[in-house]
Amino acid sequence: MLSPLFLLSGSVLVAGEPPAIDRLFPPGGQRGTSFEVKLTGKAGDGEVKLHSEADSITWTLGEKRDTATVTIAPTARGGVHWLRYSNPSGATELKPFVIGLIPEVTETEPNNKIAEAQQAALPAVTINAVFEKARDVDTFAVQLTKGQTLVAAFLGNDILNSPMDAVLQISNARGT
Repeated sequence: MLSPLFLLSGSVLVAGEPPAIDRLFPPGGQRGTSFEVKLTGKAGDGEVKLHSEADSITWTLGEKRDTATVTIAPTARGGVHWLRYSNPSGATELKPFVIGLIPEVTETEPNNKIAEAQQAALPAVTINAVFEKARDVDTFAVQLTKGQTLVAAFLGNDILNSPMDAVLQISNARGT
C-alpha cells in the first residue's frame, strides 16, 4: 500500500518590533545646534525614521539604539514640534519636541542641595532637567542684580505631558 506523502513548505513572516519610544531627554534644544539625546523606551527593530511637520529636525540613531544625535537647523521655527518615530513594523504616537531660541543647558547631577546648585547664566537660559526618582530635587543658581526680574516656568506638564507634580521654590543663597 502506498501512502501519499505531501511536503508542505512555506515561509513564516515574522514581524519586527515597532518603536516604543516614550520620550527623549533633553526634550528639545536650541535652533542651530546638534546634541545627543537619551531615548526612553525601545527603538524597535530595523531602521527607525523620524517624522516631523518641519524638515528642520534631523536625527541619527546611536549604535546602541538608546541615544540619538539630533540636529536642529539654524532657520528652524521656535516652539513645539511634533515628532513620530517609525519602522516597517509600526510607529509611535506623536511626541512633543521644543525648539528654543535661547541658549540651553542640561542639568548635571548631583544638584540636590543648595551647595550643589548648578549655575545658570543669564540673561536667558533654558534648563533641561529630569526627575530621576520620586522626591528628586534639582537646584540651580542665578546671579541677579537689584531690580532685575526673574521669569521661571515649567514645561513638564503642560507641553511635554510629563507625569510630574513640580514645585518651584525661589530663595536666596541661604535657602530662605
